[in-house]
Amino acid sequence: MGTEVVVEGLTKKFGSSLIWKDVSLTIPAGEISVMLGPSGTGKSVFLKTLIGLLKPNEGHIWIQGVDIATCKEKDLYEIRKLFGVLFQDGAMFGSMNLYDNVAFPLREHTKKSESEIRQIVMDKMELVGLSGAEMKLPGEISGGMRKRAGLARALVLDPEILLIDEPDSGLDPVRTSYINQLFIDLNAQIDATFLIVTHDINTARTVPDNIGLLYHKHLAMFGPR
Repeated sequence: MGTEVVVEGLTKKFGSSLIWKDVSLTIPAGEISVMLGPSGTGKSVFLKTLIGLLKPNEGHIWIQGVDIATCKEKDLYEIRKLFGVLFQDGAMFGSMNLYDNVAFPLREHTKKSESEIRQIVMDKMELVGLSGAEMKLPGEISGGMRKRAGLARALVLDPEILLIDEPDSGLDPVRTSYINQLFIDLNAQIDATFLIVTHDINTARTVPDNIGLLYHKHLAMFGPR
């Protein structure tokens, strides 16, 4: 049923510049949570801290009993396997077709055969509505399709926690509502915990079970929508 993430007293600074302080919240297992905030409030920094790419100055992040703010590198490596991440631009390799992009984590992190990989890649591409586009290059498709390909890639290792950074960036309202509906449908199917970081009020209004607001360098609120 996904995995719960418990954040306690998290503070992050870059040098003397405070990004946010004393952020505490519990992201419930298997639900969709949205972190809302204007640009420049450190929402992406929050995501990167959750996955251990950035270390907080203070506080704890508990995932399956491990505090990833203070744990050893090898424990962090294990915990990271629970995560799938969808970056703003989809972060595709431009020289690889969509099939190879989506297959990449499987080839990199598992010992699965190519026929097993094919099965998984085709499944995930179907889940995100990209069947038939496997041979296309990222440069040949729309921004919305690139995001969906990035989502398929984030799903191939069957993550328990899905982190999604600004899914609406660069998309028109129609494509934004399409991808938002996709998150709702996926959450119903795959039981992962979703955290979506966005400044799109409409996303916050329609998608999540829970909503948080990062504002004036602190978490103004977090709770059921």
